[in-house]
Amino acid sequence: MPELPEVETVRRGLQAAAVGRTIVGLRWHHAKPLRPSPAAFERLVGRTAVATSRVGKHLFLHFDGDLSLAMHLRMTGQLRLQGAAEPLLPHTHLELPLDDGRILRWRDVRRFGWLEVLPTAAVPAMPCLQALGPDALQIDAATFVAGLRARRQMLKALLLSQDLLCGLGNIDADEARWGARLHPQQRGDQLGPRQARRLYEAIQAVLAAAIAAQGSSIDGEYVALDGNRGSFQQQHAVYGRWRQPAPCCGGPVARLTVASRSTHFCPRCQRRRGGGGRQTGPAGVD
Repeated sequence: MPELPEVETVRRGLQAAAVGRTIVGLRWHHAKPLRPSPAAFERLVGRTAVATSRVGKHLFLHFDGDLSLAMHLRMTGQLRLQGAAEPLLPHTHLELPLDDGRILRWRDVRRFGWLEVLPTAAVPAMPCLQALGPDALQIDAATFVAGLRARRQMLKALLLSQDLLCGLGNIDADEARWGARLHPQQRGDQLGPRQARRLYEAIQAVLAAAIAAQGSSIDGEYVALDGNRGSFQQQHAVYGRWRQPAPCCGGPVARLTVASRSTHFCPRCQRRRGGGGRQTGPAGVD
């Protein structure tokens, strides 16, 4: 699933290429991702894009006249800006021609993603946003440290829960915990202030590096607005590197399941400590 770095990359592409452009037409090929109905998207025709925004993994393109297009890529959603002469790719469900001749196209192989047209003033009240914590790029260190240390959940589950902070996904969580040298099964309330602050700084560093690399493209599912793949997967320290040497010590990267998600870490450098729990070393780990 595209995570915060991938969605932020798409947002920046929209900001540069779509803001100031007017939608001059509409073609839809599958109704499932279009909320509340394909007819609602007719309201976009003749509107000019004025801004973009993002909340966690939710993306927004705002138009004049108090109208917005909300989007969630889910697992395989792609938002592409293409020339009119470029062939229509399979699984393209929506086309929004722009006044400069290019076409904004929504493509989604598995059709789990969605788009919704709604008044801009109604965006903050969207039900999907109500349970989210602060955006991972906007939360301050003090808020993060206090919230983290008040939770008894394991770190992996906490970082993916979206209510402590929103936008992080499996890749971000594994890479940030490696950067902070913290075990995925360590509980939030077992961390000292320095450990929690170290995790905050690691999260910000991972997000900055991932955005600079335009995200991670794994199995070809995610691409940026221009169709280019991200390259952050080439910098992963532990994620997807099971049994390969960890860059911290050269020992093999381990894998276990936490919060129903496959989790990668270095068992030598990310030992579990605190709260009376035993340390987890290389033995007994996949």
